[in-house]
Amino acid sequence: MKVTFSIVVVLMLMIVVGIVSPQTQSEPVAKRRPPFEILFPKDKTYLTQRTIEIIGIADDDTIQQFSIRIAGSELVGDEAIPIVKGAFKATVDLQVGLNEIFVSSENGEAKLSIFLAADENATDIPGDFREYYLHIPTDQKTVCTDCHKLDTTPINYQRMNVMGSTCQTDACHEGMGKDKYVHGPVGGGVCISCHNPHGSVEKHSVSRSGLPLCLVCHEDKEYELKQQHVHGIITSDGCMDCHDPHESPNEFQLVSDTTSGLCYGCHSDAKSKMQHVHGPVADGDCNVCHNPHASPNEFMLMESGDDLCFLCHEIVQEEMNRPNSHPPVEEACSNCHDAHGSPNEKMLNKVENMLCFGCHEETQQHVETAVVKHEPVEAGKCMDCHMPHGSDHAKLLQTTAKQLCFSCHKDIGKAVAESKYRHGPVQEDDCYACHIPHGSASPRVLTKFFPLEFYNPYKEENYALCFECHNENIALDESTTTLTDFRNGNQNLHYLHVHKAKKGRSCKACHEVHASNQARHIRTEVPYGKMWSYPIKYTETEGGGTCIVGCHKPKDYDRIEPVVYE
Repeated sequence: MKVTFSIVVVLMLMIVVGIVSPQTQSEPVAKRRPPFEILFPKDKTYLTQRTIEIIGIADDDTIQQFSIRIAGSELVGDEAIPIVKGAFKATVDLQVGLNEIFVSSENGEAKLSIFLAADENATDIPGDFREYYLHIPTDQKTVCTDCHKLDTTPINYQRMNVMGSTCQTDACHEGMGKDKYVHGPVGGGVCISCHNPHGSVEKHSVSRSGLPLCLVCHEDKEYELKQQHVHGIITSDGCMDCHDPHESPNEFQLVSDTTSGLCYGCHSDAKSKMQHVHGPVADGDCNVCHNPHASPNEFMLMESGDDLCFLCHEIVQEEMNRPNSHPPVEEACSNCHDAHGSPNEKMLNKVENMLCFGCHEETQQHVETAVVKHEPVEAGKCMDCHMPHGSDHAKLLQTTAKQLCFSCHKDIGKAVAESKYRHGPVQEDDCYACHIPHGSASPRVLTKFFPLEFYNPYKEENYALCFECHNENIALDESTTTLTDFRNGNQNLHYLHVHKAKKGRSCKACHEVHASNQARHIRTEVPYGKMWSYPIKYTETEGGGTCIVGCHKPKDYDRIEPVVYE
């Protein structure tokens, strides 16, 4: 037992002093990292520029110099590379093909594999090598302190002397930054905000590719781009398809002088050339409706659904809040309108009546089969009568039924306004009691047949329209005390005038159908033929009345005390 304990103690002491390693034989020994780093160019890259500079930094301040040896290329200068302020630089002339460069000190060695392509179309480049982009050679001499602040201990090469690092000199990029709208770093001469002067695996020697480069400064856009719908061109190529990274004559450094011109680089401009174009589209201002970067709404709209339209169309929003609203409008304005442009007035998706018929199929069938057409309907002008969004009136009418009808039928409207007695349907704003506004099989778009002729043989069907409300037996019996008040004693005077085999009078011979200034809607005159009309003067009495008319001599009638006619 004592022997075993002694062996364990000895082994532990040997591990502590390093004589025995606790690693098992199966565990690999970690490769020691050299005390320096080659920063530029990157390992396993290819380029077409023959002369390059190898740049690195030393982590160990005891190292005074490095040595460099090259397979496949030539060192320009001594193999011994001095360390200056913790950094080293060596110029190398590459040979076409693979170049292996070894940088070493007494504490370690680093290897760099660079492929020099004969030209941009070389086909022998190793498949796992990336292109490396270098600034083209210039005669301008620079030193590290032109860009880096090296006045601290320890030295930190990430501290930049931004004001001394401008590329906008008489020798280079002299005209840069003089346009109307200039990117902040360009205006400040801080090119290294985006570009790495030593080179990069990204085009134009930028320090990052695509969107991440811009988001370094434009942090607010990073949040914006987390929304549900993001502009595809941003996710694929970054910002420079729309923005010039340096300068532009256009606001926001856009690459086009109009927003629409920019959008039409990808999107079709066909809608903008149609006969009727949405105002923002016509002005080339797509951003009125769309967020160019991202949005929580489909199509990157500024607001969702109809709320977007209401930002401008406040009147329509008010109409939709009226008692009667149009269901398709409640769903989406796009059910009826194209948001960009249309060959149809008001940017409708179809010609006005055909758009309505898309839902109102029964009305379409009625209109197309009607024998007698209503003029606005025949012209396809549904909105002459109906409000398309919302209305204070039933059936989405523009106004009350009779006022709507009177807007065209002005003579009738004037007569009604000036009359003392109005027909019940007119008084009740019910033009539909007699007329079918979309078309009819009967004259004057009436709901039932009514003859236009003055004289007609008595048939119930000739008076079907009036019998919708009035007693259909009113003219059946020659004698009555109940069927009508128009009687002399029990003599039915309706029967006398109407119930004839050939020359029965039409109701319109004596009555106005809309309104009159005489009781019982008696007309003041009756058109007779094409050249003449005869007057009627009717006076109502307690038991009957007096009729002075051009078709017979003046006559009285009385229900209680019958008049004896000669």
